[in-house]
Amino acid sequence: MFEEFEVKRFSLKRKEQKVVLETETGGERTCVIREMCGRDRDTFSTKNSSRFIVNDKGIVVGLKTHDGQFALLLSLCMYDEENKLMDIKEIQNFPSSVQEELHDLAQKLNWLAKKEEEIKND
Repeated sequence: MFEEFEVKRFSLKRKEQKVVLETETGGERTCVIREMCGRDRDTFSTKNSSRFIVNDKGIVVGLKTHDGQFALLLSLCMYDEENKLMDIKEIQNFPSSVQEELHDLAQKLNWLAKKEEEIKND
């Protein structure tokens, strides 16, 4: 006999956050950071894992490169005014402070950021 559990509901609508980027000339661009689908998240994980140095026990011991560290994730979930994914080369030209804040937001939307309890337990 199976034990009854509460029914869980899930929305298939992806979460998103609008962001406004002030251009160098003072104009504005409205973009959207959108939650990735599973396929895009897998692509991110595969591409991102190639930058790690792993020992013979499979433990990450360092990084091969920092190139695209912040831009990679954004290039898979940040959309421009025409609802097209932004090019990684364009994102890499953003100021580092902007890349980092957008990256943090993208991590949260895509459940890639550790929760406080997990960080305390590390």
